[in-house]
Amino acid sequence: MNEGKLLVTANHVRDVKDFRQYGKSHLIKSKVIRQTSISLSPYDTNLHINEERFVEDVSCTCVYNKSKKCKHIAALVYIINHEESITKTSHEQQWGNQTPVPVSLLRKSTQNAETAMKCFLAKK
Repeated sequence: MNEGKLLVTANHVRDVKDFRQYGKSHLIKSKVIRQTSISLSPYDTNLHINEERFVEDVSCTCVYNKSKKCKHIAALVYIINHEESITKTSHEQQWGNQTPVPVSLLRKSTQNAETAMKCFLAKK
């Protein structure tokens, strides 16, 4: 796990994505930049976990993943257990800030345009 932590602190774990499958299990994917040859394509790592967060299966495109215990998988496990997730409640409230009205709303219909304009003017 220590080598995985080193990959995370070196910012080699990128593009972490969480896909929910059938509402029960998760597939978490990432790309891990190689330590020795950063110009080569990164390794693709996959982590399948169930709803209790137990690992069901792992895969990595590196040559050391035959035992399913490579440092790239360790890095993915480390990052999902230690990184802060940014949620809507992690930010300062935004109620008072003006929100731009998309031009596409104004073009759809006169009623949409009037509603959008009222919202816009009410915020001024």
